[in-house]
Amino acid sequence: SRARSAAFSEDGEQVLVGGDDGRARVRAVPSGEVRQTFNAHAGPIVSTAFSRDGKRAWTGGDDRQTRQWSRGGAENRRFPREHGVG
Repeated sequence: SRARSAAFSEDGEQVLVGGDDGRARVRAVPSGEVRQTFNAHAGPIVSTAFSRDGKRAWTGGDDRQTRQWSRGGAENRRFPREHGVG
């Protein structure tokens, strides 16, 4: 899958990469090894972010959803975009 968005963790040891396939992958820096995969969105991921402590991640997709993830892999929250906004 082609990368559409990337965000580095505060410590610079990980990068969260959002792809065309709707999956977000946490990769080790500099090896690129995949440490975790989130099946995040129905379409491409257009934005990614880590919390400062690295325990949570956020993804935003073309499906007009923003999702918050725990590093344990569970989806914690979903933030649907309301009709008529943006």
